Amino acid sequence: MQAPRVPLDEEARLAALDSLNILDTDAEEVFDRITRLASRLLGTPMSALSLVDRDRQWFKSRVGLDATETPRDWAFCGHAIHGQHEFVVRDASADPRFHDNPLVTGAPHIRFYAGVPVTSSSGLALGSLCVLDTEPRELTDEDRAMLRDLAALVNRELHLRETLHHARHSSRTTRAALARTEARFRGVLEQAAVGMAVVALDGRWLQVNQALADIVGYSASQLLEMTFQDITVPEDLEADLALAARVCKGERSTYSLEKRYMHAEGHVVWVHLSVSAALDDQGRPSHFIAVIEDIQARKAAELALQALRQTLEDKAAERTRALHARESQMRAVLEHANDAYICIDEHGVICEWNRKAEQLFGWRRDEALGLRIDETIVPHELRSAHRGSPAHTSLGTPDSTWVNRRVELTALTRDGRTLPVEVSLGAVPCDGRTLYCAFLHDISERKAMLRTLEEQARRDPLTGLPNRRELISEMPKAMARADRSEHHMAVIFLDLDGFKQINDTLGHEVGDRVLCTFANRLQSSVRDTDMVARLAGDEFVVLFEGLYTPVIDEELITLLDERLSAPLEIDGHDIPVSASIGVQIYSPGGASSVEELLDRADKAMYEVKRAARDALRKLAA
Repeated sequence: MQAPRVPLDEEARLAALDSLNILDTDAEEVFDRITRLASRLLGTPMSALSLVDRDRQWFKSRVGLDATETPRDWAFCGHAIHGQHEFVVRDASADPRFHDNPLVTGAPHIRFYAGVPVTSSSGLALGSLCVLDTEPRELTDEDRAMLRDLAALVNRELHLRETLHHARHSSRTTRAALARTEARFRGVLEQAAVGMAVVALDGRWLQVNQALADIVGYSASQLLEMTFQDITVPEDLEADLALAARVCKGERSTYSLEKRYMHAEGHVVWVHLSVSAALDDQGRPSHFIAVIEDIQARKAAELALQALRQTLEDKAAERTRALHARESQMRAVLEHANDAYICIDEHGVICEWNRKAEQLFGWRRDEALGLRIDETIVPHELRSAHRGSPAHTSLGTPDSTWVNRRVELTALTRDGRTLPVEVSLGAVPCDGRTLYCAFLHDISERKAMLRTLEEQARRDPLTGLPNRRELISEMPKAMARADRSEHHMAVIFLDLDGFKQINDTLGHEVGDRVLCTFANRLQSSVRDTDMVARLAGDEFVVLFEGLYTPVIDEELITLLDERLSAPLEIDGHDIPVSASIGVQIYSPGGASSVEELLDRADKAMYEVKRAARDALRKLAA
């Protein structure tokens, strides 16, 4: 009998198997269903999911077998785990490796065996899904495909369990950082002058500020027991839900619209809603961030203008007399409107300009009237297009796609500043011509707030370095630069040695300060053009670009290690620090993905750490 040889990666394989906590556990339907299917589909009396332990093979699931485990030296699966494809023994009694195997000469009298390796997510063989028969037989191509497919189902279940194990481990290290981020976000939320909320994907309010509570008339605690659907006017709900669904599907990252809420006292409140998606580590929407602005006053003004225009059309016989009265009313409304109001004719000449427009753009009304719109608020780089073709103007164009819509544009002030504005444009027929009336709202603060939230989502809250999300976003750009310049790039992976002991002996506050100081030291030890990021815990990555050869200078790594290894003085403690460093080289035109580069650099670092010495592991791109 030929005993199966021990794989080269045996210790790593056993560690992966042990981490699943699956050995010597009760039967589970998810695996039993697969072995039953394997036996039924391939027509064999026996089937098993065998896990190869250090000295035995143990059956997590079995069909037609009495034993729960056998010695590893007897295990057919011990041979199967050495390959990547199915391992088939057509007649064990005639095979020199197995003819005298106790499982062949005795119960269960195996003659035929076919097994496909089952692996960890990193490719380590854990055992096999196998079918057995007491008679010799052949496998068809279809049989082989079915066995591989069933093994893939086992792999999927094992990989899900691995992911759950890693997620539980990482959640403990990030809980404190999440708490600090939550406190900062709560501060921004409560100090905002507009309504702000964090909303679950199903519409539940997760966090709300007092400004939002004031807009809708409910207390914050009441809102947290409701959904946005509960207070949205039914006629406005469909459009909101449709846009939210597109964000969830990844078709867009933000949306905005005007809608109505039902106030707690029973009346309707008009708001302008801006929604952006917060993404998880896999780039999928995890929740919404909503900015809610009360536009009831502006809507009232718009409704008043609409009523005014309708009255003017209905009373044509009294047009001259009524016009003066209505103009006075309109002037009062426009002068007290919260938004800038500008009216221009078909040639772009300004014929109305209210007080808010004076304050926003710096032109007095008497100065602006009679000027062309492109001489005042249209940015310089757009003026030639505006004069050459009215269809390219940002205001007052006859193009119907601009009319009766809300759009965001950039406007120019008299002193040369640019500012983002939200524009609502309407076309009004008057004496055989068309006037274009626009309300412009300054959205600088809203834009700044959204930029701040986006920046916070891409920065590590403790060290201020780019976080994993920012690193993953920037690495493809760095790889593209390497391809264009035909220079190489190094991915340097660093992990602090003994950081857990610092936390355990000196406390997490000192540990946080060690991380911040180390981050500053690392940032100052590389070039300004090199990107330094914190992945999580005590793991850091440096993107070192512009290498002329696919080998990083070991003197550079030694110098970097020396700079980083100087003791840190914190609260009177001289804290020794050192880092294990792994390097992965990316060469121009390399086929490696971002995750592969990081994974290889990570593995190189861990080989250094496991060797308990300062070394550099280089992996080919």
